[in-house]
Amino acid sequence: MRLPGRMTDHQAIWLDTQERVAGLARTLTDAQAAATVPACPDWTAKDLLAHMTGVDTDAWNGDVDDDFSDRWTDTHVRQRADASLAEVLAEWDGHREHADELFAQAPEALQGGMVVDASVHEQDFRGAIGQPGAKDQPGNRITLDVFADGFDGRVREHGLPALHVDAGAWQRTFGDGEAAVRVAVEEFEFQRALTGLRSAAQVRSWAWSDPLAAEQYEPVISGFGSLRDTDLVE
Repeated sequence: MRLPGRMTDHQAIWLDTQERVAGLARTLTDAQAAATVPACPDWTAKDLLAHMTGVDTDAWNGDVDDDFSDRWTDTHVRQRADASLAEVLAEWDGHREHADELFAQAPEALQGGMVVDASVHEQDFRGAIGQPGAKDQPGNRITLDVFADGFDGRVREHGLPALHVDAGAWQRTFGDGEAAVRVAVEEFEFQRALTGLRSAAQVRSWAWSDPLAAEQYEPVISGFGSLRDTDLVE
């Protein structure tokens, strides 16, 4: 049972992430706001902020798309196309005032989804404006754990050999039985690959015990169905 007035871990992480991103956004020039997001090339930096705002607005209104479909995410951008950057940020900042109520009533899965969306897109946003950082924030570890569960299911579903991933402080064996293949990779790089934000070439560049084995995992690494066609370096 959640204690009245006590902030959940998800709430604290979301608040920290929102504060970092909104703080950076308030310093943007018009050119930066209009810059293409390398991780989401159909969007500008302002479009990405509109989506992040829209996710939280929909969460507050109980109108979340469980599949996070393109139709749903694009609606966030279209609805705010005529709004200024300041107006978008004002809407997003407004959610901070009601965070206690929102997180108290939101199911755990929705809270986690809000953290994952904010954490993934913080890195996307930083890439658009040339401000790398915050790679060691707890939201990134939550994102890694969530998407790792999906990867484990796909490895098993496709009958692939068990794979042990050594990401330093984070390690996990995927699939059934003893690991037949091993790979060493930085935690952040593995997390971004799980969210589809690395190319097949980048995945093959990891330290595989059998470099030829990398190919069989490439089709199932991304939780969004496919890896990028081009490298994304962050």
